[in-house]
Amino acid sequence: GNINKNYLIIIGKNKFIIKRLKNENSIELTNQLKLSNYLLKKKFNTISFLKTLDDRDFFHSHGSYWVLFKYIEGKYFSGSFEEFKEATKGFCKFTKILSNYTFNLKEKPVQYKFLLKGNLKKINLKNKKKLLCLHYKIIMESLDILKKNKISLKQKKIIHTDYHPQNLLFRNGKLEGVLDFQDVKDYSVIAAQGFAFFKLIRHSLSKNKKTMNLTIKKYKRYWINYWNKTFPLLKVNTELLRIGATVQIIHLINDILKRCSNNDFSQLHGLENQIQYLYEIETIFYEIT
Repeated sequence: GNINKNYLIIIGKNKFIIKRLKNENSIELTNQLKLSNYLLKKKFNTISFLKTLDDRDFFHSHGSYWVLFKYIEGKYFSGSFEEFKEATKGFCKFTKILSNYTFNLKEKPVQYKFLLKGNLKKINLKNKKKLLCLHYKIIMESLDILKKNKISLKQKKIIHTDYHPQNLLFRNGKLEGVLDFQDVKDYSVIAAQGFAFFKLIRHSLSKNKKTMNLTIKKYKRYWINYWNKTFPLLKVNTELLRIGATVQIIHLINDILKRCSNNDFSQLHGLENQIQYLYEIETIFYEIT
């Protein structure tokens, strides 16, 4: 990404990843380290932090934190049904393992004031202002979905809120590792899993409409059945997945605007993609209703 960078280090036959984190703090990194160790103790495949030569878990240099990881051999999610099933199981297992886990950091309630027209006029969006105005209607419609479903969205768990194809590594069809703990937090279950399902399914779709419809239904059925079997007290359906995916995208758009209000334009390049996702959600979930 524009903020964080991964570098591959090869020493003889050994491979490592060193990651630069620009906007982290030591408390957040310590939480990520503890979470990694907890998951590994529970036999969950994930990243393993390595200490530096002077026995530090991470260090700060040139305005960034640097963390060393053990390299995980594998490829990103291909979109195949076999890997989708592995990803679904992984998401459920990850969430179940963390059911009794506690974080030191508490999430602040999200304020969506940056999406309101009065505040938008004050935000410098550089060359993206016209784009936002053109698609403001769908943004407001999506925000309305959030407001109407506040009760459904209140159920929270410690969950991965950015579970997407580039955060999953596979080897021979098996899930080898779940990456990126910056976005693991006490969060709406509906929003996190709706987003996860959406990002995985969109990666799996072909352009053939007939095949697309069959793929969506097949993948959706598996995801819902497996989740409901794992969490019978937190059952979901197609409509809840749609609501969750929509809410998470609105959250991300709001976050981009919030950053821009503080003259942080590091994520502004992603605004167009997030808006496009709102239209894709409509298409995907229209096909399976």
